Amino acid sequence: MTAPNDPRPGDVFFSQVADLIKKHLRLGQGDVAWDGLAALAGGLQVSPILVHEAFRDIWPTQYDPEFIDGRVLHGAARWKAKGPRPIWASLVASIRQLGELTPAFEALSGWRPVFPAFPRPIPRMTEPAVPALPPELLPEPVAVVAEDLRRRLCVDSGFFAIPALCAAGALIGGRIRIRGASGFHLGANLWGLVSAPSGMMKSGPAGLAMRPLQRLEDQWLQEHQSALETHARLELAWDGQKKQLKKALDHAGDPEQAREIADQIAEGEPKPPLRRRVLIADSTPEKTAILLVENTNGLLCYVDEFAQHLDAGAKKGREDQRALDLASYEPSGAFQVDRVGRPSLVVREPRLSLCGTIQPEVLRRMIEGRQDGYFERFIIWEPLIPPFFENSDPRDDPAEQAYSRAVSRLAHLDPEECGAQYHEAGGFHYLRLDQDAKKLYRHWLNFIEKLVRKPSLQSSPRFASWFGKTRSLILKLALITHLLEGNTGPISGHTLARSMMLCLVLLQHAARALAPCRVAQKPVTLLAELLIKEQTKTFQIREIVRRQLTELGNMNMEGAVKELVEMGWLVEENVSTGGRPTTRYHVNNCLNSNAFDSFDSYLFQNDLSKLFLEEVHTKHFVDGTLCGLNCEYIYNSIGLSINIYTNTNKVKTEQNQLNPEISSEHALLKNELTKPTKGAAKQINEGSSEPEDSWRTVPEGWEE
Repeated sequence: MTAPNDPRPGDVFFSQVADLIKKHLRLGQGDVAWDGLAALAGGLQVSPILVHEAFRDIWPTQYDPEFIDGRVLHGAARWKAKGPRPIWASLVASIRQLGELTPAFEALSGWRPVFPAFPRPIPRMTEPAVPALPPELLPEPVAVVAEDLRRRLCVDSGFFAIPALCAAGALIGGRIRIRGASGFHLGANLWGLVSAPSGMMKSGPAGLAMRPLQRLEDQWLQEHQSALETHARLELAWDGQKKQLKKALDHAGDPEQAREIADQIAEGEPKPPLRRRVLIADSTPEKTAILLVENTNGLLCYVDEFAQHLDAGAKKGREDQRALDLASYEPSGAFQVDRVGRPSLVVREPRLSLCGTIQPEVLRRMIEGRQDGYFERFIIWEPLIPPFFENSDPRDDPAEQAYSRAVSRLAHLDPEECGAQYHEAGGFHYLRLDQDAKKLYRHWLNFIEKLVRKPSLQSSPRFASWFGKTRSLILKLALITHLLEGNTGPISGHTLARSMMLCLVLLQHAARALAPCRVAQKPVTLLAELLIKEQTKTFQIREIVRRQLTELGNMNMEGAVKELVEMGWLVEENVSTGGRPTTRYHVNNCLNSNAFDSFDSYLFQNDLSKLFLEEVHTKHFVDGTLCGLNCEYIYNSIGLSINIYTNTNKVKTEQNQLNPEISSEHALLKNELTKPTKGAAKQINEGSSEPEDSWRTVPEGWEE
């Protein structure tokens, strides 16, 4: 390309054109005629890049060349879409009288592509990494069995832990609830999915987690059969008594006596016993509603291959299955079923837990269906394939027995013994958060409300919706952990902190499953990965086809290239060769391996770490722990970039108020520990536009 100060062919002609543009548009000597350049590009069918190349020395500017090219490119597109303005049309006519523009532009010695600064990212073929499940965050009976399975079978601990949490939550149901912010109450029912390829041994651990519920089902079935036998004997005795009452009714002369006999007949008939249930698998919506009426505490629908439950909703006569599922996640009122020829059925509070296993590709197909918030309610556990190591440890039968006893105990739990209070209006018992847990939960809500409004979450509305539901998920997990470990009284801050960290682990698995990076075509991804891997700068389609991607073919390759051009990865150049025209493609020079994620996980992790540091960590970090939890180990396990001593001085005064017994020597020691990280803390806080003490305010309505 010719240097800026060298004379170029056509400079005199371009100067005449520039004077004509200034005259038509009435510009000053130092103004840059964006409209004039756009008129040349759009009206004269000349590349906007060449237009700017021609006039970049005649109209010097302080702006970056890429910014100028972008303005010219925008003006040309507007000309093409909306047509010329009257002043542009007359300008083009005047320029054509000066001479031919094509030879002058062809005399320019070079061409340079202009790329968009932020190309739209596309999905990568390889899966993003997700953290493992730290056992310290799980209820103790669940964690011991999960770790035993992980060591012996080389399976992910979440294959057991997620179904176990769902099983425990189903047994607690709505009988004992947790009181959240603004006085609302939540049950313990959860929706969980274990997503892994076939053959990864996910069904075995999940079935083991459901074994205590199956034993309860067998026990209740035997009790129901015994009750049915007793009921049959009562009916035989009642038949004889009923005949005598009817004879007495026929001979009753006094209306008052007849009314008393009729009441005895109506009230004396033995009612059939109801079978207690907690576990269902294949049930129609109408039958499920009947079972929910009989079992007000709630049910758990467990299906090994959960796609069967999803596909069943598309069958004739079962179209209402999805609506019933959505209404029973966290019921806000009664669910009424009305059918022609059948009596109306009213379910006061339908509470249904869902759990199962599914394959990732099937899950992707299901997620791309209706956007009604169905999958955003699930805890989706989709781990990486764990490494194999040989282990000959024996099976930990005592741990499995302890888990079975802990889960079975929930079915017979007395709410008053665990310190639950009775809600007169609702007819249920509930547990409160203690003072530390209340404060931690308020700060967690601050953290969520700010994070869901970050631009890093706007590219994935599904994941943003899932993350918003952690407002209630953290409370449900805390309630399950509290009761499963046999605790009584209010839920502690330590238990809530464990549930909070568990939510941070689960959200990264949810992002892996719900982020929109799953829908692009394979040819586009293969081509993009090849361009990044080989650092290709420019190419023609036939050059790529002749290389290692011969499986794509010309048709697929052309479609992939066209899509990459639309996304800003490539810029197209039509090269004149004197014969058949040639098209070359230039690769955007600002691309790297991070450009694949349509959900910008890197930016999201930065926002997550920064906001968690500001809203939660700095306000609850005391004596090296977060509400008694070894947060440094947990942060490293789940990938949070947080220095545990950062910003501790900011809340030192409040910590001293909460802990009056803290000694001055301990305060001085903490100051010494925080000195090396003050610079880093200042750098992190500079990105926030909020006042320094804005975190001290509690949003209205969050006080109990």
